Amino acid sequence: MPEALGPNFSYFCSMSRFRAIFFLLVLSNSCFGQEAAQSVNYRLNVTRFDFFTGLEYTKRIKSFQPFAALEFGINRSIFQQRFFPKMAVGLSYDLARNEQWMLGPSLQTSYSLLKVNRSTNHFHQWNELMIGLRLETGKKWKYICLAEYGLVVETYFDQVTKKNERIGSYGYVLSMGFGYAW
Repeated sequence: MPEALGPNFSYFCSMSRFRAIFFLLVLSNSCFGQEAAQSVNYRLNVTRFDFFTGLEYTKRIKSFQPFAALEFGINRSIFQQRFFPKMAVGLSYDLARNEQWMLGPSLQTSYSLLKVNRSTNHFHQWNELMIGLRLETGKKWKYICLAEYGLVVETYFDQVTKKNERIGSYGYVLSMGFGYAW
């Protein structure tokens, strides 16, 4: 059904989901009426596809910590000069927590796209759904480690069949970062 609506339909749906989740994340303090600690974090990720770097915004609501991140692929964006953006949203739960550290499960979904060939308008797209473990240490200045594993759906334009093809596989995210909380 999505193919009948055009090749950009899945891209539009993915972008709409990210905008809605990010909007709810920003307004969550007024929606849930809870006092929340916020932080901005710098992340450096290793994935199957590239090294990613970017910024993450988190907001603690009781034992939950929703987050949204904007990143770009270092290898493809800088060295190969093809911009490779990635948007991620997720949720962590404080399984164990005190004033200095937090440890708990994390669920993250992300979307990235890459224009592989400059002579065409076709994009490679990756949708990821990862689950893993998140560790944070520190109060105001935080150090963050994240390890996740999950499903990846890659969508690309096949030059032989002249159609968008999808392939599912497994992927991982290993992330380190630091941030400031207020």
